Amino acid sequence: MAVLAKTFLSSKRKFNRSIVTAINRQQIVEAARECVGTPFKHQGRRPGVGLDCVGLAIWPVMKYGMDVDIPAANYTKIPDPARMQQLIDERMDVVHGDPQPGDVLWIAFREIAYHVAILTDQRTIIHACEHIRSRVIEHGYRPPWTNRVIRVWSYKGIGSWQP
Repeated sequence: MAVLAKTFLSSKRKFNRSIVTAINRQQIVEAARECVGTPFKHQGRRPGVGLDCVGLAIWPVMKYGMDVDIPAANYTKIPDPARMQQLIDERMDVVHGDPQPGDVLWIAFREIAYHVAILTDQRTIIHACEHIRSRVIEHGYRPPWTNRVIRVWSYKGIGSWQP
């Protein structure tokens, strides 16, 4: 995990389209899986040290040089859903069909949307959750999780799944 933190800290560089077009959905999922076990930290942006759900959602493409950072100061522990949607809509494409591996799912609890997760395949999701083990976890993507998804985003310029 320390290598991930070092990589993250050195990844603060400008957007490079040639790097981004080389990223595919498998790399997004693999980068998210590298974060499993990272402690939950509200507004965290350092894999291996601390991540929240947004930090996890942006890490996989930032690792490869894409600048999609959502500044941590722009949301509270239970963020305003409209503001959070705006921040993510500005950085990602809304998916209008079925979610694909590597997509970011917007999840509502008690009818309020404030959590995001990465879909790994049609059976699992990865997310940083304070209320479930207080760390980044991967678990089944089935009800009630599937019923809580209210929006899906895809990273801009990301290629298809390439196993």
